[in-house]
Amino acid sequence: MIRARVIHVLLPGWRDLEGALQGRKGNSPGDPLLLRWAQSLGHLHRTRHINPARSTEIDCRRIQLVELMATWAEMHLKLSNAIAPQVGQKIDALADAYVHGEMLMLSGNATEHQIHAGWSRTAQLMTEWADYVALVEYGQPLPPWPVKPAAPPTTAPPSASEDLQ
Repeated sequence: MIRARVIHVLLPGWRDLEGALQGRKGNSPGDPLLLRWAQSLGHLHRTRHINPARSTEIDCRRIQLVELMATWAEMHLKLSNAIAPQVGQKIDALADAYVHGEMLMLSGNATEHQIHAGWSRTAQLMTEWADYVALVEYGQPLPPWPVKPAAPPTTAPPSASEDLQ
């Protein structure tokens, strides 16, 4: 008897994307295509930093990869035309932020504030990716970004001396 095996195609989590951007994932046979393409976007962003003269060529290739990811998402995840392009756009933005953080650390002349800001941007995009995955896979609505801090209390809490009376 032959049994059909159902394979659920899921978006990679942020840790897998980080691994692809570091070159640890996405380079072995059988790795998901999105991780392979994410790794390629990371390489393209690094090459753009190292060789700015090739920016036009690199940007064309990045656009092709982003469109390829959108087509993949439409076909395999059955996403609408409004949501599918975000897959590639989000991964490209994440790759850009990650490589920017790397370049700041490696430059030797970036301030601590610049390095912190670069990695904070990467962390924000990773969080947004996790929220996007929750939307696509579970239908969980996206939180508003940036998240607004809670309003300060309208009344002052009672002081300790008032509590004793």
